[in-house]
Amino acid sequence: MADILSTVSAASALLEQAIGIIVRLRTANERDKDLKSVLESHNVVLENTKAIIELIKAEAALQTAAVGHFLTDVNVAMSNLVRLLKVLDPGDKSWLRRFIHQLVEGSKDEKALADGMQKLDRAKSDLGLCLQVASVGLKQTPDSGLAADAEMIKRISTLLEEVLGSGNGLKIAKLIQNRDGGNVPLSACDIELLNKEGEAGVGNYKYSTVQDEGKLGTSRIIVDNLTEDQARMINGSIGEDVWKEVAHLEIRGNTAKGESEMFNYGMDLDTYHKLQEEKRADQAAKRVDRERAHRMLLQQGGMGLGVMVVVWILVKLSF
Repeated sequence: MADILSTVSAASALLEQAIGIIVRLRTANERDKDLKSVLESHNVVLENTKAIIELIKAEAALQTAAVGHFLTDVNVAMSNLVRLLKVLDPGDKSWLRRFIHQLVEGSKDEKALADGMQKLDRAKSDLGLCLQVASVGLKQTPDSGLAADAEMIKRISTLLEEVLGSGNGLKIAKLIQNRDGGNVPLSACDIELLNKEGEAGVGNYKYSTVQDEGKLGTSRIIVDNLTEDQARMINGSIGEDVWKEVAHLEIRGNTAKGESEMFNYGMDLDTYHKLQEEKRADQAAKRVDRERAHRMLLQQGGMGLGVMVVVWILVKLSF
C-alpha cells in the first residue's frame, strides 16, 4: 500500500510540473492558433490523468498491486514527457532565443511532444482498463465464499465513470446491478467471469481479478528494475537453468535504455558469448560512424555559424 501511495505522489508531482509548463507554452505561443489548440488538447489529457490519479489516492479499494503496476507505466511516460517539456519551457528565455529555437528545432520538438503525449495516453488508457476490473468491495463469507459490497461498488463505479467516461465503471458493478443490495453473494460462475475479465489482460500484462490462493508453487517475481544508458540487464541465469522448477515466474516493469540489452530468461554460455561478440562489433561500427559524423560537423561548422548570424541580423532589422 505504501509503495502505491508513493507512486501516486510521484505521479501527482510530475503532472503538476507538466501542466505548469503547458500553461506557459500556451501563453508564449498565444498568436499561433494551431499550436495553441494542440497544447490545449494536451492539457485536457494531462488534467484527465490527474483526475484519475487523485481518485486512486482517495480510494484505498483501488490501490491494488495491478493498479500499482500500470501506475508505474504512467510515471515512466510522465517522466519522459516532463523531460521534453523542460526543454520546450519558455521560462525567462528572450523572444530571440525562442524564435531561433523554433526555427531550428520547431518541427522536431512538436513531433517529439506528440509522441510523448501518445505514450502517456496509452499508459493512461491501460491504467483505466485495469481500474475497471479491480476487485473492489469483495468480502469473505462465513462459508469461505465471496460476497460483493453493492453500496461500495456502486459508489466507486460512479466515481470511476466520472473520470473515465460513461459506461467505463467497474465491471463487477455491471455483474451485480440487477441484484438485491447489501452484500451480494457471488457464485463460482460470477468469480470465473470476473477472472476472465482480468485475464484478458492489458497489453502484455495479465492478472486475476479474484486471486485463487494456494494453487501456485515456488514463485519468482522480478519487477521495476532500471538500467541507464550503455547498461545491460540480465533477469535470468547464465548456464544452468535454475528456474526450470519454478511454477510461477513474473517479470514486469523493468526498463532498459540507450543501447542497453534485457534478457528475461536464462541462456547457455555459447549463446551469451556470441551476444557479447555481436555487441562489441556493433559498438565498434557505431564508434566509426560517430567519428565520421564529427569530422563532417567540423567541416560544416563555419557554414552553420554563418546561417545563424544571418538569422540574427534579420531579426534585428525586423524591429
